[in-house]
Amino acid sequence: MPIGNEFCIDSKVFKLAFDGGRVDPYHIMECRGRFRGSLWIGIKGLRWILDIFVKIRTTNLTLEGFFVFHKDGYRVLKFSCLANRGGRFVEISEYHSGTHRGSIRIPEGRKGARWSVFEFQIRKCFLGEIQKHSTVSTSSGR
Repeated sequence: MPIGNEFCIDSKVFKLAFDGGRVDPYHIMECRGRFRGSLWIGIKGLRWILDIFVKIRTTNLTLEGFFVFHKDGYRVLKFSCLANRGGRFVEISEYHSGTHRGSIRIPEGRKGARWSVFEFQIRKCFLGEIQKHSTVSTSSGR
């Protein structure tokens, strides 16, 4: 029986599920109104996606038009940063033998805050990692 987690980013609901009986057991689903996006990925693809999120959060480069690919057998994952009138977003697409199989879109938010939420939830649910984000200490000066 699959296990999982559900969380919201803006008006999108993301569902994370794990089905250990599959070659690619990690399932990421996106729902917004009638739109449904979905990815099935393995551990290599999952770690690659998380590494790219770390890279784009820590870079000062312009990210619009940024894209990278990860090839794993007959599968290709595409990670791209795009923008529209709603702001910047990341699109992760899955292709198998050249055919588009699924995709999800994650909005950036202010200073990448929504990307951080997405990354945190993926790490927590799928990898059992809980990373403490560095907080800025404030002194009252009293």
